[in-house]
Amino acid sequence: MSLTEIARFADLAEAQIAASRLRAEGVPVLLQNEHWGASDYLMTIAMGGFRLWAPDSDADEARRLIEDLRGGPSSETPDPGVLAHGASAGKAGAALLLAATFGP
Repeated sequence: MSLTEIARFADLAEAQIAASRLRAEGVPVLLQNEHWGASDYLMTIAMGGFRLWAPDSDADEARRLIEDLRGGPSSETPDPGVLAHGASAGKAGAALLLAATFGP
């Protein structure tokens, strides 16, 4: 069984709510970076947020359910390099560089 990334979240609580909703609907999901994010905020930024994965066979249904949670369909195609709240991978890299230079 291969997994597909279905969504990214900048907020741990939002990611956990989405994962719970999908599990309640019978869609098995994996919430990546959950434990890092709970312990170190800067690492969460550096790793690109919280990623929600589902089996390929359930990916379309999972995306539809996430879309419903987020308030309906989006007119734009989501860019996998952008987090739910607009933080880009470049900003995450800059945050990691600053954290490594000046400490947390």
